[in-house]
Amino acid sequence: MTNTLATKMKLSYKLMGSTIASVLVGLEAISFILCWIVGYTYNNQVDESDDIDSSYIVLMACLMGYTMGVQNGALREGFSGFPATTVMTSTLVNVSAVASQTGLLYLEYFGIIALSPTDNLTLSEIPGNVQTRENKMEVNTLSGDTGEGRSREKCNESMTQLILLGRPLIAFLIGSVVGAVLMETIEFHSMGIPLALVIFVVFEIVFKASQSAFSSAEIT
Repeated sequence: MTNTLATKMKLSYKLMGSTIASVLVGLEAISFILCWIVGYTYNNQVDESDDIDSSYIVLMACLMGYTMGVQNGALREGFSGFPATTVMTSTLVNVSAVASQTGLLYLEYFGIIALSPTDNLTLSEIPGNVQTRENKMEVNTLSGDTGEGRSREKCNESMTQLILLGRPLIAFLIGSVVGAVLMETIEFHSMGIPLALVIFVVFEIVFKASQSAFSSAEIT
């Protein structure tokens, strides 16, 4: 539904990405309010229910799932540089893969292992090789293409990617722990905290968009 709405706004109304993101984040704020109201109303029924398929629990799960879906759509439309914190399965897989790659690159950089398949081969085992290893190293050094420089660059790139992917995962874990504690203490009133953050994001998007439009008008 979120993807359909975003596509409709793009194709039919020719809206900018910031406007679409504002609408989706606004829908997220509305869904938080609904979760707050419905959860507060049926809080006792949810607590007293022993059946995980209880209509009250299913209702709250659907509302919260919709909120997460809208957030995912807003991130994709307006914050493309940030991985969605709601897609935790793929984020966890990506973080694990990049962390493994980063570790291997650093092990190679410090000379503990050799990732290049040709490093452990003799010259006769390398097909089509007409250079000696000494000549090849000399050519690379004269051209400024040192293996250490390339390895260091790869390590930096992989570490940057790991940090980018790891931030939403860390934020999700911290939010899960803090949210569980708040839910236990103040129950569904804890919805007010993410709601306040979402409202702040909406105002920030609108403010930046209005500033950009004002600057463009001054230039013209």
